[in-house]
Amino acid sequence: MALLMLLLSIVATTYAQEDSPTDALNKINAQVSLVNQKYMAYMSELAHGTKIKKAEKKHVAFMEQIDNSRYALSSIPYYKGDKSLHEGTKSYLQLITNLQRDNLGKVINLEEIAEQSYDAMEAYLLLKRKINERMEAASQEQTVMVETYCAKHNIELTQAEETEQSLKMKKLDAVMDYKEMMYLIFFKASVHEDQLIEAMNKKNITAMEQIRSTITKYSNEGLQKLDTIKGYNGSDATLKLALKRTLDFFKKEAETLDAFTEFQMKEETFNAVKKAFEKNSRAQSDQKEIDKYNAAVKEMNKSSEKFTQVNQQLNKNRTETYKNWNEANKRFLDTHVPYSK
Repeated sequence: MALLMLLLSIVATTYAQEDSPTDALNKINAQVSLVNQKYMAYMSELAHGTKIKKAEKKHVAFMEQIDNSRYALSSIPYYKGDKSLHEGTKSYLQLITNLQRDNLGKVINLEEIAEQSYDAMEAYLLLKRKINERMEAASQEQTVMVETYCAKHNIELTQAEETEQSLKMKKLDAVMDYKEMMYLIFFKASVHEDQLIEAMNKKNITAMEQIRSTITKYSNEGLQKLDTIKGYNGSDATLKLALKRTLDFFKKEAETLDAFTEFQMKEETFNAVKKAFEKNSRAQSDQKEIDKYNAAVKEMNKSSEKFTQVNQQLNKNRTETYKNWNEANKRFLDTHVPYSK
């Protein structure tokens, strides 16, 4: 998440006369600040929401403010015919507009397929990061343009204290970077857990064995990475603890698949015995064969009961684990990302 840098991070010593080069600078600063406010509101909505489409209204307001601020430049007088500040800011705002409009559709489309694979999720997050990096580069170019304007008109520059708005934007940047890092570790294992459940529903034992091996691998990798990651700001371990619990569950889930595999094998054996018994009329009148069949039924019921208990506990643990992970993410964001209007 990149920041739209405030022009107000540079302040100029104000001239005594009304008509001064700082008049234009201060008025343009005010317009860029309005853009920043809408940008922060948009990014805050993204942070607290679950899908980018839910932030659509905030994004529309952000884009409208860019247009309004760009149009407002025409009502700000040039200082001694110097158009550089106006034209530079206009180009800056137009670049931000182009970056947002040209790439928003790509981000939305990638978001829709990102849940299907780890590579797609990485591509989705990488695209968002590249857009934000280009926006940050644009704001740095704008700062250089302001410095050039000030030097040209002998404006003495002093470094301003960071505003509340700029501090919030920097904090949002750091928080989302940390969250995305943790999410990728989670997703690398969880995307295969979804595939595992699908294989179980289809009773595909071969696929189950392959997938559970992958889950175990990525869960162990994730746990090793977690050992090297500190809590956010060195103290908030909310996401770290929730992620550890989730990865531990994935490992445990993979280990309990033996019960499912055993049940499937016994079910196949029983179905074969049942089919043969029902087709053999002689066996149905032979007490030994009847006892053999009843024993198979009893063994099948016992295996089914055991599997049902294991599966119910697994489903319960899965629900609790995902609930804990989602609540931890919300709690983490609510703690560190301010809501903006």
